[in-house]
Amino acid sequence: MSYDIQAIFSVIRLTISFLFVFGFVTPLFFEHAGKKRGIDRIVFSWVGLGGLIIIGTFMLVNLHIYDFISILFCLLMLPLLVHFFKRKWEGSTVTDIFNRGENRIVANHVLFIEKVKNLSWADLKQRIFKKPTINPENPYSIVAVGIGILASVLRIIPSIQNSAPFSRVWYFELDAVKGLSLQEYFSGYPTPKGMHSIINFFSTITQVSPEMILHIIGALISFFLAVIIFWVMRDLTKRRHQSAALLSALIYAVFPTLFLPVSMELESELTSLSFSLCFALPTMLFFLRNVRSGGKTPWFYIFMGIVATGLTNVFVLLMVLLPFMLVGILSIPKKYFFKRFGKITLYLISIYVLTLAPYIIYCLVSGLSVGTFFQDQLFNTQVFSFTTDLIVPIEELSLIYFYAGITLFAGFLIRLFVQKKKRIGDEMVFLMLFVFISYLYTPFFDYQYVYIDPDQLNSFYGMLICIFFGLSMYSIFIFLEWIIKPVEKITPYIMPIITLGMVVFLFAYQGGLRKSSMLPKTEPNGFFNAYYDIINERIPYTYATVGPELDRELAKNRHFFMNYQFFLNNYGVIDSLYQQYLMVPDDQRPEVQEVPPASIFLFVEKPPYGSIQQGILYDAQNTMRDIEQWLVTFRQLEGRKVRVYYETEEAIVYEIVNRDDESTIGGVLRNIYPTEEGRAARLFK
Repeated sequence: MSYDIQAIFSVIRLTISFLFVFGFVTPLFFEHAGKKRGIDRIVFSWVGLGGLIIIGTFMLVNLHIYDFISILFCLLMLPLLVHFFKRKWEGSTVTDIFNRGENRIVANHVLFIEKVKNLSWADLKQRIFKKPTINPENPYSIVAVGIGILASVLRIIPSIQNSAPFSRVWYFELDAVKGLSLQEYFSGYPTPKGMHSIINFFSTITQVSPEMILHIIGALISFFLAVIIFWVMRDLTKRRHQSAALLSALIYAVFPTLFLPVSMELESELTSLSFSLCFALPTMLFFLRNVRSGGKTPWFYIFMGIVATGLTNVFVLLMVLLPFMLVGILSIPKKYFFKRFGKITLYLISIYVLTLAPYIIYCLVSGLSVGTFFQDQLFNTQVFSFTTDLIVPIEELSLIYFYAGITLFAGFLIRLFVQKKKRIGDEMVFLMLFVFISYLYTPFFDYQYVYIDPDQLNSFYGMLICIFFGLSMYSIFIFLEWIIKPVEKITPYIMPIITLGMVVFLFAYQGGLRKSSMLPKTEPNGFFNAYYDIINERIPYTYATVGPELDRELAKNRHFFMNYQFFLNNYGVIDSLYQQYLMVPDDQRPEVQEVPPASIFLFVEKPPYGSIQQGILYDAQNTMRDIEQWLVTFRQLEGRKVRVYYETEEAIVYEIVNRDDESTIGGVLRNIYPTEEGRAARLFK
C-alpha cells in the first residue's frame, strides 16, 4: 500500500477513534460531560479524560507497570472508586454500598427488559423515521466543524505528500513516545511527556504507528484548535451573534499568515505548545464559567486541565494559563468577591504546586538545578518565528492590536458603569489579557529583564488575535444595539452577510487558499516510504535496518539497527561467522543460536546526495559510495542474496536476505502451516 493511502486511512482511524472515545464512551462515565451536547460534550470529555490519561500514564510509568491494560483498568476503576469513597464519606457501610450497586444493576436490567418487551414495530418505526428537530445553533456548529476540517486539510497536505519528517525534533519526540512503553518517563531530565502519553495511548487503541501519528497529528491538532477558538468565542459572547465566532475560526484556519505571528509550515508539525493549548484554552473558559456561576462548573475539569497543561508544557502553564486565571479572578461578582477569593486562590495554589512538584522533586533528587530547569522550559531554542507574509511587521501590527484592544476595553468599561453591572464581563477579562500580550510584542517592551520567550508565546498570541477579530466585530454591533435599539432587529441578518463579505475580501487579498508548503529537511522520502511498508509487513525483531545513527529511534522497541559505520566495519565479519555456522550439521549446532536477522535493509541515497541533512549524516556522499562498493563486493560472494526492496529517484533500499520466509508475516505463517498439507493446501489450490 502506498504511503499516501496509509496516511489518509490513519487520519480516518484517528478521527473515528477520537470521536468515539471522547464523544461516546467518556460521557458514559462523566456525568457533567454526559449532560452536554455537541462541541461542549467533546471538549469537556477531552479535558477530563485526557487529563486522567496523562496523570495515569505518569504514575504507572514511574511505578514500572504501564501498559494498555493497566491504564484501561485504572480509567475503568476510577469512577467506581470515586463513587465508593463518596458513599463512604456520606456514612454508608461497605455492605450498603455494594447492595445499592447490585440493586441498581438489577433495576436497570429489568427496565431494559420491559422496554424491549413493550416495544412494537410501530414504535420502532416512529423512532427510526422520527423527524429531527433542528437547533438554531446547530448550523453554526456544523460550519465551525467544516472550518476545522479546512484548517486541517490545508496543513496536512505536506504530511501526506512527504513521508519523511520535517525536522530532527520529530526523532526526539518519537524517542519520548516509545520510551513510555519501556517504563521511561524522566530519562535523566524532567521533560514534560503529556503529549507523548496521549499519542502512545491512541497508537495502542488504533494500531497506527507512533511514527505516523507524530507525522500527521500536527494538522489534526489544527482542526481541534479551530473548533476550540469558535467554542471559546461563542461562550465569551454568551452565544449571541455566532457569525463573529465563525470569523475567529476562519482567521485561524484560512488567513493565519496575514494577521498571526505563526505560519502554516510550522503548524504542519506537532509541538507540545499547540498540544498544550488544546487543554489550556478550554481550562480558561471552565475557570471563567466557574467564577461567574459560583462553582456550577465542576472543579474537576479545571484541575484536570491545569495538570494536563503542566505535564505537557511548563511554559504554557506558567506564562499563559496562570496569568489568565489571575486576571480571571477579577470577574468574581462584587457581592461574593471576598468570600470566594480565598477559596479560589487556595485551590489554584494547591493545584499549581502539585503540578510542578514532580519536576522539582526530580531535580532535587537527581542533583539538577531547579532554576536551570525552569529557564530551559521558559526559553526553548528549538522554537523560532517565521512570519514573512504578515500584512505589516509584527511590531507595527501589535501596536494596532494594542490600541484597538484598549479602545474596546474602554467601551466595555463605560458600558459597565452605565448599566451598573455587578461584575466585569468575560469580554473585559479577555481584553485585559490580550492588551497585555500585545504590549509584549510592541517596541515599548524590553525583553532583557523579563523571562518571556516571544517565540514560544506566538501560538497563544495567534489564538488571542483570532478571538479578538471576532470579538471586535461582535462589539461593534453590541454597541450599536445599545445606542440604537432598532438595530437589534436587523443585526441577526446583517452580521452573516458582513462576515461573508469580509471572508471574500480577505480571500481575494490573500490570492486564494494558501496551503502549507513544508518540505522534509531530514532524509529522502524514499527511506520512509520503504520503512512504513517494512513495519507493516514484517514481524518485529526478525529484521534489521541500516541507516544514519538518528534512525536508532525508529528501531527502538521494534527491530534491530546498525548505523552505516558499524555495518561497514563489522557486518562482513558477522556474515562470515554466519556462513561458517551454516556449514555445521543441524544436530551439532548449539542450542543458543547467535545468527543475524532474517533480513537486513540498507537505506541508500542516490546521487547527487543532497537529501540527507548534514546534521543527521556527515559526509553522506562518501558514506553512500562506500555502501555501494560494499554491496558490489558482497554480491560476488557465493550464496549471498541481495535484492532491491524499494526504489525512487533519490533513494534505493536493498534487502539482504539471510533466510527466506522468516521475516514476512505471510512467510512465517506458511512455515507454521505448510501449503502442502491439510487445510492450508486446500486454500492455496
